[in-house]
Parts: sequence; C-alpha cells; structure tokens
Amino acid sequence: MIPEPVRGREVAQIRIASIADKATTERLVAPLREIGPMLMDTLDALPFTQASSIFTDPPQPHEYYGTGIFLNGLNKSAMQALLELAGKASAVVQLNHLGGAIAGSAPNAIGHRDARYFLRLVSDPGSRALLDGVFAALAPFASGHAMNFMFGPTGADQVRSAFAADTYKRLSALKATYDPANLFRFNNNIIP
Repeated sequence: MIPEPVRGREVAQIRIASIADKATTERLVAPLREIGPMLMDTLDALPFTQASSIFTDPPQPHEYYGTGIFLNGLNKSAMQALLELAGKASAVVQLNHLGGAIAGSAPNAIGHRDARYFLRLVSDPGSRALLDGVFAALAPFASGHAMNFMFGPTGADQVRSAFAADTYKRLSALKATYDPANLFRFNNNIIP
C-alpha cells in the first residue's frame, strides 16, 4: 500500500498548504526542492474535495495502531526516541510545528491550541509496544489528544484529554441535556 518510490526507504515528507497564487507558491517552495533528492513531487493546486490525497493513504480499509498527541515542547531524548522508532518500525511519524491561526483565542471547543507541536504516530499493530514506548518517553511534554487523531477504541480519560477541563464539563452537560441515555456513544464518547 506504500507508493513505489518510497517503499522500503526512510523518507521525510514536506507538505505545503498555501492560499497564495500558483506562481508565488512555486517561488516560495523552490528552496525546499533544493535541499535534497526528491522521490516524489506532488505539489499541485487541489480542490478541497481532494485534500486528503496529499497523505497518499490507501483507499481500502487496513489495520493499524496509533494516536496523536499535542506536545508543549521537545528535547534531545524525545527526538532520539522518535528517530529510533522510525528506524525500527514501519511507522508514520508525523510531527507538526503549531502556532499561527490555530493558536488564536476565538472561543470554541478545540483543545490545546497553545501546544507547540502535534505528533501523530501510526504503525502496524505489531509495533504497538514500540509506539507505546515513544508515547511514554514523550509523556512529560504531552498536553492531550486530538479528537480527529484517536485511532481505534478510546477510553474516557483519553477523550477527556482532548479538551480543556471547563470545556469538557460544558460538553458533558450538553450531552446530559440532549442525550442523557448516552445513545450516541459509539464514537470518541463524551460521557453525559
């Protein structure tokens, strides 16, 4: 399911999102194209409906294990744990530097908007112990999970960690008002 040019290799992928016109985007991206050999260059203007294609995920269902966590910082040992994982497991290690508009203060239910990084680890289920070891090494920096990057069954504590405490309390009260029997529970469930 891995694209042929990157199969069996350790690679870094740089993703670009731009609202600038195509010529400006090409000019801004030019230095990135010079930093090393490229295995794939898929930069293109895409309609929103094709945005998910940048991940080159397989379209059919497949088994995997992973989750995503927000991090308030990183240090050398944390980065070493990530590099070791990347060398031992067939895994996607996606580290996003955050800030900008996501760190805004507009009121909403999105948690951890002040985090400095977001880490998503996804691998085959056989690498679960390796991934869990990396999450343990990063625990001192972790501030919580992201609702849209919790893969597989989740526990109440993991779901709660996706929100600020007062936000979770407010969402739980709404759930108690509109779904007191917890009918809609087959998801990343907020308990009424």
